[in-house]
Amino acid sequence: MRAEVAVMSRNIIITGSDVYPPCLGDDDVEIECSYTEVDHAFGGHIQIKEGFGSAHIEGVLLEKMGQWNIGDRWAFPIYFDMAGDTQGKAFVKDNFIHKSNRRCVVLRATHSLQVENNVAYDHIGHCFHLMEGGEKNNVFKGNLVVGTRKLDSSPETFEKRESSAFFITNPLTDMIGNVAAGGDAKGYMYVFPPEPLGDSTALNLMEKDEAKRTPFKSFDYNVGHSYFYGAIDFQKALQQNGVQMNWNTGYNFKEDPRNVSSPDVPSVMNMCTFYKNRFENMIVRGGWFVFDRFSAGGSIQRSYLTNSIILGESDNLGLAEGYWNGTHRIPYHRSLPLSWNPGNGVRGVVFYDGPHYIQNTFFNNFPQREEYHTGAFGFVRGSRWFSSPLTAVSGADFGFDDGPSGGNRAFDGHEGIDHYQNRTGDTQAMFRDLDGSVTGHPNTQVVKPFPFLSTADCYFKENWLLTVCPHRYGKVSVWPRGTDHKRNTKPFMTRDDIPEAPFDQDWESSADFPVILGLDYSYILHFTEYIPDEIWLRGHAFEK
Repeated sequence: MRAEVAVMSRNIIITGSDVYPPCLGDDDVEIECSYTEVDHAFGGHIQIKEGFGSAHIEGVLLEKMGQWNIGDRWAFPIYFDMAGDTQGKAFVKDNFIHKSNRRCVVLRATHSLQVENNVAYDHIGHCFHLMEGGEKNNVFKGNLVVGTRKLDSSPETFEKRESSAFFITNPLTDMIGNVAAGGDAKGYMYVFPPEPLGDSTALNLMEKDEAKRTPFKSFDYNVGHSYFYGAIDFQKALQQNGVQMNWNTGYNFKEDPRNVSSPDVPSVMNMCTFYKNRFENMIVRGGWFVFDRFSAGGSIQRSYLTNSIILGESDNLGLAEGYWNGTHRIPYHRSLPLSWNPGNGVRGVVFYDGPHYIQNTFFNNFPQREEYHTGAFGFVRGSRWFSSPLTAVSGADFGFDDGPSGGNRAFDGHEGIDHYQNRTGDTQAMFRDLDGSVTGHPNTQVVKPFPFLSTADCYFKENWLLTVCPHRYGKVSVWPRGTDHKRNTKPFMTRDDIPEAPFDQDWESSADFPVILGLDYSYILHFTEYIPDEIWLRGHAFEK
């Protein structure tokens, strides 16, 4: 991958103050601060408000703009504040924003704004930010963001920990050909509130939960790399207080987002590239997503990754700093995502709730290493959540031989191996190989190597630490009525032909039991102390 190049100079320059308040060093001695350490530096801002005539901001260098901690007011380099529909009246193009004390371009209750070909370098907080969730039909095209920093004193929880280059709170946003090129947290975050926040609530811009039923307008040809956490985060929702985030999006895209009974539709994204992010390149949860012709690695209700390329390690060795073994530093031939934690491993697609479908995708560079485990496919580690037995792979292609000399097409560990556990979600993780492109055997299921899940027709893949079975699986979820039961009794299930091999679960969420379908296997549900007076059962993937 080639580095991004941008022209920093502009003929028009608007700059804020070079004077920063002093910082305190050792023994409370005043020392000179860098601007990233200051939460009350002085900086100007350009604000466009409701009723404006026109605002065409083009070819300007904005330096040391924006302010933190000025009460309930906001100061950003470029701020469209309750500006309404800007179509034909405004755009923000070809500007350079440098050393912003707070964000870059912020839109609040502003619609149809063209934000194109801008460069932002070395800024604090989110860069391009839709503020309240009602901002519609805005276009972010061809923008470059480099060096997104977080500020620990930020009052907003999400900005303190997860400052992002693009923080988008409305699905009706065009995101085309942008580059998020490194920072303290994340590249692209899509986090929708239940309904627009603050002053936007009264404007009737979006009905309650309309956003999570609305397919993303466009997310195409974008690039994200070199972030501490990840390039894409589509797994969270903004709480109504506008500060904290939930971990479940509730995405359920509809043909008519205002009608919950409307037919389901996909949200399709095309031709994006994500690489060299420390934890995940992509983490996506919920919704009928289709990711087409992506180049990425990392984690992805019903999601599709199609016609894409997933690479584990690359020829870019980085800085060979070695790693810490607890007592001293060990030399190593390439950089590691976590030099203090070398066993973290490299995985391509990481399955979570699901179902997820991986189709016609190429995988390469997942070699076995003494220091850590690799695998083209894997599961979220330490999971306590249900995962769908319908998650499936077809048309997978690999640029390496499976085995010690090549690499692992799949891998998942267990309790006793660093970073792996046997929590509720870990023990029931599985996926289907529809056409045999992963296992060599079509219509097989890759499951954890527990006797409860296996039969004499299965075989154990030693380098994967997983078992391959020629069976279809469903799951039975069990809940008791009343929280007291969760504290006092635990469920477990036995298969009648191997009663000596029970499958234990707990009540971290539901208790989920994988079962073999279509054959003469029967099961008994037990409880450790007593049977609750009322239990609920739900079947998953019991296909006709």
